[in-house]
Amino acid sequence: MTGLRPTARHQAESPYAWLRLVAALLVMTIGGVGIYAPSVVLPTVQQDFGIVRADASLPYTATLIGFGLGGILMGRWADRFGVLPVLLGGAAGIGPELQAVEQQRQSRFGILERDHRAVGRTVI
Repeated sequence: MTGLRPTARHQAESPYAWLRLVAALLVMTIGGVGIYAPSVVLPTVQQDFGIVRADASLPYTATLIGFGLGGILMGRWADRFGVLPVLLGGAAGIGPELQAVEQQRQSRFGILERDHRAVGRTVI
């Protein structure tokens, strides 16, 4: 059974494992800034549009719900079909989704589009 031992590179506490952890944390920190940045400008949005805080927060809330649901859905699809088809599908959907959001006129419809866009972007 000596052939089944993991190599030094694939051990749990190897320098390679630590490098992967640091790389993943950097990607999450830099990539995740876009999720939390809107909460900083919510008071300004509220003031500029003359709306209450709840109305200014609703699109942001819908986006975060979309990310949560999208993570579950895309994870299941990635387990079933593989990562590459799901990643390509999510990347191909970003353009049409952004165009639909840009062309919408009603705020309630815009919230649904934002939620749909967040589900698609979960893949990326």
